[in-house]
Amino acid sequence: MTYSTFCGIRQNGETPILRFSRCINSLKKQNKYGIRTYYEVFEHAINNGYKNNNCLGTRFINGILQDDYEWMTYEDIFKYITKYAQGINTLNLCPSKDDEYGLNRKICIFSENNKDWLLTYWACCINSIVTITMFDSLGEDNIEYILNQTEVETIVLSPRTLKTFISLTSSSKVKYIKNIILTNAFSLYDVSCISRLKNYYTVYSCIDIVNNSVNCELQIPTPNTHCLICYTSGSTGQPKGAMITQNQILCNSDISEKSGGIVTDKDIYLSYLPLAHIMELFITSAFIVNKGAIGLFSNSYARIVQDAQILNPTIICSVPRIIQSIKDTVLKKIKSLPNTLRYFVDLAYNKQIDAFKRSNKIGKNIFNRLCLSKIRHIFGNKLRFILTGGTFTAQSTIDFILAILEVKFISAYGQTENCAALCLSHLDDDNQDHVGGPGFITEIKLIDVPELGYLTTDVLNGISRPRGEILCRGEQVFTGYYKNEEATKEVLDKDGWFHTGDVGEILTDHGNALRIIDRVKNLFKLQNGEYIAPEKIENIIIGNSKLIRQIFITASDFSKYLVAIVVPHDIKTPKNELLSEISNISKFKNLYYYEFVKDIFIVEGPFTIENGYLTATLKLKRKLIKEKYQDKIEEMCKQ
Repeated sequence: MTYSTFCGIRQNGETPILRFSRCINSLKKQNKYGIRTYYEVFEHAINNGYKNNNCLGTRFINGILQDDYEWMTYEDIFKYITKYAQGINTLNLCPSKDDEYGLNRKICIFSENNKDWLLTYWACCINSIVTITMFDSLGEDNIEYILNQTEVETIVLSPRTLKTFISLTSSSKVKYIKNIILTNAFSLYDVSCISRLKNYYTVYSCIDIVNNSVNCELQIPTPNTHCLICYTSGSTGQPKGAMITQNQILCNSDISEKSGGIVTDKDIYLSYLPLAHIMELFITSAFIVNKGAIGLFSNSYARIVQDAQILNPTIICSVPRIIQSIKDTVLKKIKSLPNTLRYFVDLAYNKQIDAFKRSNKIGKNIFNRLCLSKIRHIFGNKLRFILTGGTFTAQSTIDFILAILEVKFISAYGQTENCAALCLSHLDDDNQDHVGGPGFITEIKLIDVPELGYLTTDVLNGISRPRGEILCRGEQVFTGYYKNEEATKEVLDKDGWFHTGDVGEILTDHGNALRIIDRVKNLFKLQNGEYIAPEKIENIIIGNSKLIRQIFITASDFSKYLVAIVVPHDIKTPKNELLSEISNISKFKNLYYYEFVKDIFIVEGPFTIENGYLTATLKLKRKLIKEKYQDKIEEMCKQ
């Protein structure tokens, strides 16, 4: 299959532009429906026979977990968010304030996923109010920075984030907040906390705002109306707020069609990744554009399997750590079986894996399928494909899911700044060690990164293999960082190209698919003068290891060689086995001698968002990890 086609003239130090083959002459500016605002999303659904389709479902009603999903139709949603938006106007919760970027009316959502998150966002969108998104894992300093930078007066809080907000306000760090909107999880709030808040702020629940609405005109958005300031939680420095318009996030809603994963009004999506992340917000937006149904998970990763079995989704989106968790769940289920049954399931499991490795095709052996039937339906019996993104997923893990669950994969690549879906692979491509190619809206190219040895003229085994930094341009690229012109100019050049900071290579022998291989900036220098790109080495090891769950590669300032902090799958795995596997992988993948890891320190607990060592996009927070293990790193480097 062909993922992209070179077009135009090659400039010195860069590849020709790459576009999806159906868009060689011109890129599209909008999705296939011509829907360019959220107001048009719901208007189109209601006027075209979808008003009674399920739109948004949840198992939580007023904070109480139910046995089944309760649904709102597209018509229910449109009526509710219209009243919600009118209530915001009636209560003057978003007064217009002069803003150098024209983002005069803003609301901040600081909450984990729930129905009120999406209803608030959609109500703001149809009323031309900009939503500021924040992760609850950002940390108090970053939350304070965002609230003060945006000068937002109204914030939406949940029972979980309320405590963080109170901690900030008790030290008078937040200057501009006047109004608080509480999600409708009434049974979960600490009443004394709310009483204290009312001494300083005007406090509403979401339903209060709806009930206080007065019929009034909304500020209907245009395609160029900003709907988001989406803050990125980089591995270093203060967060940057990417400004995104309504058409920028909606224009690419049909990109999955190029990957064989067409979304229709019959599809059901299980939503559990953070809505404050652009990837999840893009997917939920794409679903409502295509009239699908969104079922929210019940806010516990331990209940995802239960949610899926109740909801019966056709599509889920995941990230590597969740996919690994799926694999661990399946293996745990196999181990829990009675001995005789486990023998046959193990036999079938190994045969299925062997068959898949030989042919890259899912086996049709009836014995295998019968033995694995209960495992295969762990996420219901309608799952069509899994969309994965965020960071690198080991091919061995993807092979496992493909072979055992018989579910197709689509790998996605993108950033907040290009609304998440820059490139997608094809679901019929069982080789998912790449991210496919661009969609209908965007074009990409690579530029040389000579300091890392990546050139667009590179050749591998006699085959052209262009390598370099990935640039993209098109309708889905953001307008800039809020109140940060310097950072904007660093990544958005005068010709409209966004410099991603990622290094890719074009697989010219695989339909010009794009593979992500490195980062431009995460470099350090060994004492021998060699530059090291640790993420490249980490991805190679994780992608080929059977023993290692996470690895952080580093060195001291005056070291001649590399060391690593390793999180194994099994803490009991001997150190020499881990080192031996790392060495074998490094040799097999032809790493340079100075890219070999010479010593490791083993840690039990994984790096997670919750413990502060992963960003919201699941990148290692390199500075924090190095600081935590500095003594061990120095000790290893001295030996």
